[in-house]
Amino acid sequence: MPLDIALPVVVALALVAFGVGVGITAVGPGGVFLTVALYTLTPIPSATVAGTATATFVFTGLLGSGSYVRSGELVDRGRLPL
Repeated sequence: MPLDIALPVVVALALVAFGVGVGITAVGPGGVFLTVALYTLTPIPSATVAGTATATFVFTGLLGSGSYVRSGELVDRGRLPL
């Protein structure tokens, strides 16, 4: 089901996404702004926006966790066995 979204809205979403990416990189949180932009600027139903936000938050959380483990910052010292 293609969406009929005007070019200025697409450009606005791209600018918001860029700003959110910079904000997330600089201080951490910021993804909520993209969710708000999707909800206010597009005709996408709120349930779809919420699902999209959840999927992206899970993906970025897993990617960030994997990067943290790979960096070597997470070492196995003195933890209690489960």
